[in-house]
Amino acid sequence: DGSIINYPLKGEAATRTLKIVSVSDPLVFGSPSVNTVKRITILVSNTGTTLLNISGISVSGIDASSFTLGKVARLILDPGMSIPLEISFLPTSSGAKSAQLSVLSNSTNGKQQLMLQGIGVIVKKASHPKID
Repeated sequence: DGSIINYPLKGEAATRTLKIVSVSDPLVFGSPSVNTVKRITILVSNTGTTLLNISGISVSGIDASSFTLGKVARLILDPGMSIPLEISFLPTSSGAKSAQLSVLSNSTNGKQQLMLQGIGVIVKKASHPKID
């Protein structure tokens, strides 16, 4: 009969939302002694409604070599899933250090980044007075 019937469709678009869960932004490692490792664990989470595929996790910047990443347990996150990511700070010289953590994925909210900061400190050994 050529009639057109419109049915309103109601629904929610699937999302893949990447979130870095950290105690602070920037993530501050404090002031460990030179050649001493300080480790902090953050969470990488999928707060969306569909699978999230992580394609890369990296550290970049002028002091990137002072920060290293632990192994990632998995690169595909179900909705609501979080994975821990350990970041280590190992200053090899004194002074302020900074870098940027980047997580690339197929998320609908794009690349996520977190600034990393720490200060390498040279600890002077206590001198003992010379007794004659």
